[in-house]
Amino acid sequence: MKISYVIVINTFQRPMFLVERALRSILRQDILPEKVILLDQNNDGFLDLADDLKSNSIFEQIVCNKISVSKARNMILKHNISQDWIVFCDDDGYFADNYSLIFAAILKNDPQIEVISGSILRDDNYEFYTKRHQIGGSLKKFANQKLLMGSNFAVRTKVFIKLNGFDENFGAGAFYGSSEETDFAWKVYYDSRRAEFFKELQVIHVRPYNSNLQQSLSKAWRYGFGKGALVSKWLMKGKYQVFFEAIEMTIVPLLKVIFSLFSLNIKNILINLVVLISRYVGLLAFPAFFVFEKFQHRQEIKIST
Repeated sequence: MKISYVIVINTFQRPMFLVERALRSILRQDILPEKVILLDQNNDGFLDLADDLKSNSIFEQIVCNKISVSKARNMILKHNISQDWIVFCDDDGYFADNYSLIFAAILKNDPQIEVISGSILRDDNYEFYTKRHQIGGSLKKFANQKLLMGSNFAVRTKVFIKLNGFDENFGAGAFYGSSEETDFAWKVYYDSRRAEFFKELQVIHVRPYNSNLQQSLSKAWRYGFGKGALVSKWLMKGKYQVFFEAIEMTIVPLLKVIFSLFSLNIKNILINLVVLISRYVGLLAFPAFFVFEKFQHRQEIKIST
């Protein structure tokens, strides 16, 4: 079955071998995409990829000079994508060899589907990246929206355009340094789009928190800060289902701290304490910055008039 799709990968300060691993996993697919776009966010110029990748007719490398992953990915809104589907993957992940065949089967079974989320496996032991992905569930339920992860999901091009892509205030490199994919999933959910999760559609990804302690704590802070801000954003929109997310974002890291105490895993204790604190900082920071921006905008209007 022929399918019309483009794969988009953005890369920033990632080891070359990981980026090339991701790209080669695409070129091994039985049903090739019509185009592969690498959004090169490195501020020191193009990644000098292997010749067999650079010379491939379906490959396009674009320097975008955007620090934020959301701003980089939103560039394709102005890129006149002609393919029916956009598939996103991280530069430190890669596609399972049967990805395109499963993707095609999903579209054949449900031609009206608009958003597809797949599962993530760790590249060190091939276990599921999260317990959520191991359990699975339907994206028709609000509680399952975090099954959609930016490292493995597909969206109809017209739907991505209609929803204005990602909120550029969220995501790695943005002020709120995470949660852009959950924000997009909530946009899909509240816009009543036909979305579903498929455990068998798999991307393999480097394991979580595989860096040293300092880098892991920094990442934990960014992720927690973004999550808290995201909850505030949607509560301010009057979407009160999000309140359950606020409860979960407190309980889960607390439980992880308790379990880590029994095993004396100091790294996990510190990471989850940082996650918990940063989530509540983000929860309070978003409305404060929102009010400040509104006030600043009004002052600019007064000055201009």
